[in-house]
Amino acid sequence: CSLENDTVIGPRVVFRNGVVVHSRTRIWPEVVVPDGTVVKEHLLNDEYAVKCEGS
Repeated sequence: CSLENDTVIGPRVVFRNGVVVHSRTRIWPEVVVPDGTVVKEHLLNDEYAVKCEGS
């Protein structure tokens, strides 16, 4: 996988082959990112009450 700058990866996240995660992206928790996925926005697990808010 390829991780760009300023990414946040939460606990128990699994990246499959060929994943690209763009800058300033948050992924968590317990998410499985499928083969060849290009992540351009936040991926959040719906089973968790998680908010992503910036300053």
